[in-house]
Amino acid sequence: MNKQAQLSPSAKTILYDLFFLKLVEILEDLVTSAKTVLTSCIHINPGVVTLVMSAEKAQKILSPVPYEQGFHFFMTDGHYSGETATSLCIFLKDLGRIDIQSIRFHLERGDFQKWLRATIDDEELAHRIDKIDKTAPDEPLIEQLTETVQKRISELQFIDT
Repeated sequence: MNKQAQLSPSAKTILYDLFFLKLVEILEDLVTSAKTVLTSCIHINPGVVTLVMSAEKAQKILSPVPYEQGFHFFMTDGHYSGETATSLCIFLKDLGRIDIQSIRFHLERGDFQKWLRATIDDEELAHRIDKIDKTAPDEPLIEQLTETVQKRISELQFIDT
């Protein structure tokens, strides 16, 4: 004869509470482990290439550079626009203020990518910008560019925490 033990409602509540607390503890451990993995690795193409990056490297990429090393936006006729980005965050803000012709001028010449590689030391962002469709209409082009930079900043900020 099989008799199953009957639990009182309060005993069931206690068991559910204990189960939930243990589940939360396990999930917190998983999040901590995942953050540790993500802090040391960024997937360029998940499963294909992994780029190891330390928090120090992420911080360096996010840090401002001296004004002289900043990205100086010029117009197509060669005159200085008056805007200089000295960090990725300022670069992102400037993309929303700079004349589209200046952005196209620099994008088509590869100026953004050169600055990102040589000065900011962010090959990954330069590579992503290389892939942007430079023939896209103005608004979609700006959206692609700003989304690409914003996503990269978010990734770097996550690594840096």
